[in-house]
Amino acid sequence: MRFDLGALTYYAHWITPEPLPQRFDTRFFLAELPAGQVASPSPFEMAEGIWIDVPTALDRAREGTLALHFATLNHLRRLAPFTTIDELLAFARIKAVVPVMPSVKNSDGRITPFLEPDLRDAW
Repeated sequence: MRFDLGALTYYAHWITPEPLPQRFDTRFFLAELPAGQVASPSPFEMAEGIWIDVPTALDRAREGTLALHFATLNHLRRLAPFTTIDELLAFARIKAVVPVMPSVKNSDGRITPFLEPDLRDAW
């Protein structure tokens, strides 16, 4: 197996808000799946994994039948306008990658992340 690291396109950099107990500082990349290859979720990174298209994932999240992490939901929203991988990669190659650390609000003891207005379309 050989990885073509040149096929990766740097897309985003997210950092978990400091008040949250589980933290990460993660960079996200895009790549087109080569013809004839099949992707499978890592059994080490998650308890469950599915491959699903963006519109269906967003619909299911709205319906409450698919729980999504805040960063995942925001990435799906950011990917939603693109209908082809070529459009998405062209956008990703020219957009700025800025570190995103969501802010949080505390409501009745529950910490909820949110994006400040200056980050909503900047990342």
